Amino acid sequence: MQKSRIRIRAPRGILIRKMLIFMKLFCLFQFVFFISVQANVYSQQAVVNVEMENVSLKAIFTELSMQAGCDFLYNNQMIQQKGLVSLKVQNKPLDQVLKEWLPSLGLTFSYDDNVVIIRAVKEEKKKVYTIEGKVVDGNNAPMPGVTVLLDSTRFGTSTDTAGRFVLPLPREKGSLVFSFVGFKTKKVAYTAGKLLVVKMEEDISGLDEVQVVAYGSQKKRTVISAISSVKGEELKELPTHSLENLLQGHMAGVEVSNISGSPGGGGSLVAIRGYNSLAMKGEGADRQYGTPLYVIDGVPMQAFTSSVTGANTLSDLDPSMIESIEVLKDAASAAIYGSRAGNGVILITTKKGRAGKAQFNANVSYSASWLPKAPEQSGGRYERLFFLNALRNTVAPYKTASGEWKIPTSYEEVYANKSTNGPMYNWFWGKTGPQNAVMLQDSLNPFYNNSTHWYRQNYRTAGVVNANLQASGGSENVRYMVGAGYYDEKGIAINTDFKRFNVLSNLTAHPAKRLRMDTQLGLTYSDRSRGTSAGAGGSKFEGISSEAKTTSTLLPGGGAIGDLIIQKYNEISEKNQSYSLRYNMALDYELMRNLNLRVSAGIDYNQQNQNTFKPRALDAYTHFSSSEGTITKDLSILNENLLTYTYNYLDKHNLKIMLGLSFQKDQSFSNKGKAMNGPNDKIHYVGAGWGGANGLNNTGTAADPFYVSAFDYSSGFSEERMNSYFGRLTYNYKEKYLFEATLRRDGSSVFGEDVRWATFPSIAVGWTFSDEKFMKPFYWLSFGKIRASWGVSGQKFRQRYLSQGLLSANGTTFHGDIAMFPDVRGGVINKKLSWEETNQYDLGFDLSFLDYRLRLVIDYYYRYTKGQLNQISLPGDIYYHQFQWQNGMAISNQGLELELEADILRHTAVKWKMKFNASRNWNRFEKSADGFDFMEQVIGKPLHQIKVFKTDGFYNSLDEVPVYYLANKEVQPLYSGITAGIYLPGSRRLVDLNGDGRITEDADVYFAESPLPLAHGGFINQLRWKNFDLNIFFNYSLGRHIVKVYDDVSMTANGSAKPLFVDVNDVKIWTEAGSKADYPKSQVYAYLMNQTSGRYDCDIENVSFLRLKQLTLGYNVGERVLNKLKISGARIFVTGENLFLLTNYSGLDPELVNPTQGVDNMGSYPLPRKFTVGLSVNF
Repeated sequence: MQKSRIRIRAPRGILIRKMLIFMKLFCLFQFVFFISVQANVYSQQAVVNVEMENVSLKAIFTELSMQAGCDFLYNNQMIQQKGLVSLKVQNKPLDQVLKEWLPSLGLTFSYDDNVVIIRAVKEEKKKVYTIEGKVVDGNNAPMPGVTVLLDSTRFGTSTDTAGRFVLPLPREKGSLVFSFVGFKTKKVAYTAGKLLVVKMEEDISGLDEVQVVAYGSQKKRTVISAISSVKGEELKELPTHSLENLLQGHMAGVEVSNISGSPGGGGSLVAIRGYNSLAMKGEGADRQYGTPLYVIDGVPMQAFTSSVTGANTLSDLDPSMIESIEVLKDAASAAIYGSRAGNGVILITTKKGRAGKAQFNANVSYSASWLPKAPEQSGGRYERLFFLNALRNTVAPYKTASGEWKIPTSYEEVYANKSTNGPMYNWFWGKTGPQNAVMLQDSLNPFYNNSTHWYRQNYRTAGVVNANLQASGGSENVRYMVGAGYYDEKGIAINTDFKRFNVLSNLTAHPAKRLRMDTQLGLTYSDRSRGTSAGAGGSKFEGISSEAKTTSTLLPGGGAIGDLIIQKYNEISEKNQSYSLRYNMALDYELMRNLNLRVSAGIDYNQQNQNTFKPRALDAYTHFSSSEGTITKDLSILNENLLTYTYNYLDKHNLKIMLGLSFQKDQSFSNKGKAMNGPNDKIHYVGAGWGGANGLNNTGTAADPFYVSAFDYSSGFSEERMNSYFGRLTYNYKEKYLFEATLRRDGSSVFGEDVRWATFPSIAVGWTFSDEKFMKPFYWLSFGKIRASWGVSGQKFRQRYLSQGLLSANGTTFHGDIAMFPDVRGGVINKKLSWEETNQYDLGFDLSFLDYRLRLVIDYYYRYTKGQLNQISLPGDIYYHQFQWQNGMAISNQGLELELEADILRHTAVKWKMKFNASRNWNRFEKSADGFDFMEQVIGKPLHQIKVFKTDGFYNSLDEVPVYYLANKEVQPLYSGITAGIYLPGSRRLVDLNGDGRITEDADVYFAESPLPLAHGGFINQLRWKNFDLNIFFNYSLGRHIVKVYDDVSMTANGSAKPLFVDVNDVKIWTEAGSKADYPKSQVYAYLMNQTSGRYDCDIENVSFLRLKQLTLGYNVGERVLNKLKISGARIFVTGENLFLLTNYSGLDPELVNPTQGVDNMGSYPLPRKFTVGLSVNF
């Protein structure tokens, strides 16, 4: 069978259609491929703009992805290991950015269509290049601590003490960025194998330096509040126990008066922009004198002088470990501290570690100190003759039977009218019988025939040893600074020594990529054990023993008397020790980009221990030995939580917001015990055997015994708490238009419920007008900024339960229990007692001229403080209702401040910098609660008026004395004290201001002048030539008023012998009618009072002074010698302190006179003159 084959032939149209379909699909695939290629090419060529610092790689890749329209593929673990990085590019293609930037991170990339794949550089292709170099300043001196970073990364190191660095890098060529505070940031290209020498240029503008502010820092360019600062480098070569002393004269608006030179005490008064506080019972000396708030590394410290040991907590700080000190003077800068900032705020920043090679510094110095000037004194024969003549010339009047007052002219007349208050013609004959003054009369006795200058005898040439060690360094993840210091100062007065040992540790760690931990630990032990003043309690301004003012110069300074004095100093045994601990830990976590949470907790603990033993011989009555011990503890616990957000838009708009919560608890403890009658003088501490077998002492006699317990004990405790929330908003546009606002709410347990919370706002604006285009013609103006601010700060009173009502135990019993009665110290309860509030306005100019050669800061301020605590007397005489505490007083301060800095010689072999500051303050007492003057405060006048008698020369005869008629019509001449104390010829003419015929200290004194200075400041010159430098520092005070009383008091004749603090050969004493005299007739004023008190308006002096506070000559050892010694740095210096005083004051030292009193009784501990030799070595 044959099969059929059938062929079917496709029509032509069908074939054509198939071909068209194929061509369409081909074109579509081509189009898709073309689009894909174009998209890939577009992503590679896309132009990007990025400026991101210290962020993760992921954040940068996300930003690049958004701008270039592509995706990034990478290993998360790999990029996390790179940590935080930075990238700054402007208008560059993505491909070029990745090629230039990624290799420095050890990364490479490739494209897969529109995906950028990030890979690590293969290990076999990696090579490490070691870059070595040295950094020097303009004088070719090595610069330690300079930060060296690979460009656009955080990878780097810092220079060692010789200015050298070694940095391993993955690239053979590239750029390094060098930065250091006070110098311009410099970008330098490097090539592996070539030594890199970088010369840093000083940033003469200083505008980009970081300024420490409350709860953070700002660039100086953008600061719009009144802040003055001083670097720790400027303070380190002045050995002193007192941080406050170091601040003197360095800053405008900060007045530091060194009223006592006692080692380890709180002998300085610090007033920021005037005096703002008053003396109030129970408030303590530190509150009275307006002690500012001290903040160490962001944590407020307890700054006070112990009432037990006299130690000042600020003496626990070692100045050598301080990086900088900033003083917040206006409310805009300080209001964020709220109720603690009314007297200003002082920020102390301690030294921190830096990444890089470990550095070790050793510093040691020795100082000799001595009394710079002894008071003028007339002793020996002059003392004897002066007082013998005074006793012989003594007369006292009497009243005749006819009512006439008469001065006797003979011994017979005295004998005829003798009585208890009768006349006197010669002191030795007395009123009713003879008197003697053995020491003055027995001139033939060698024991009473000396001329000892007790001021020179009781002071010595003493020594000061100051040594400290510091080690610092670390890596990018861990940085540390550890320091230890030892300070031992022998006081120039016997038994006034001070020792301190302190340790400080600062640690910063990055345990995770977004987490930073900061810890600070400070420990201090100090010893202020005393001799004759032991157990007397502490005061802010420690004085000296009065023995040098009252011990006769006729007594011998050596031999038996000298031994007795030394024995007296050594008989009393005292242990006077202080301990302090400050610890703070802070955790800073980046919640998201530019948003950080910082949580911190800190503790400030101070303990004062005192034990005083007195032997039996010093108890003349019962012959009991005594041992007294006191322990006080002060504890402050603080928790602060800060949330900070920073935003920058197009490098024009800069915004920073900070919100905070704070919780603080303060506690005070005291324990005090005393025992009498120990077993013997060898046992100084209380135990078995004190008070006999029964613990009882007989304070009576054997015939009439009276037993009391041998033991006494008391204790105390108080606590307060404060909760706060606060915030700050900072904004600037191009760093030209500046704005800042803060707000704080404080709630304290010391106030009543209705007034427990207070609000403290502030606002500040600034304008950098030198950046405006219209300022370009003024080429000589380098920088100009105007700023204005207003704010409110506050202060709370110290007595923690005053507004709650005070109760105390009473001897009365009720149902067998001791009754509680109102405490009279609290007065009538006032639950509306509230905050002291200070409103402050500030207007300032920051100006720089001639390429920043001349800098000028001018400020005007006005402060009005109201609601100050006042004890108001109430009508009535009920024991508990005599007064009430009220917020009743107000004080104002306004002033001008000037700070001037000049680079007089900048580009010459000799460099010369000068700093000058001046402050003028107008102080005024504005109001009191009852509208009347309060104590020494007169409404409408400056604070602390000096109260004196008004004088009008001397009486030349009895006829000149005013007379008054008594009720019985008898004539009574003007008198003082008893009626027999009438004014005599030669007596000082005191004006009877109230016209009652009697001169009294209450009614006939007036407020004459204020002791506050009109102006104060400092003047510093710094010169450098090669390796030598010279620092000359003056401080001055102008227009103080002081009344010197010790000269008058020393001339008081009363039958005893004592030194005369006048030159008897030059002194002008009234001797006869018409005498041109400065002092009244020399005699014993038996009844007449206030003739030698010294408080007279004619004796008030308008005082100014200029002091050469510091003169330091230093030499930095050359590099050639350093290389031989194998050390990186060494410096030798000599310093003179308190070298001379130029003043118009007739007394010793006007600075020793308390500016809140103005009375010089020569009771202050002198400011020593010191000469120091020191050595600093760096390894």
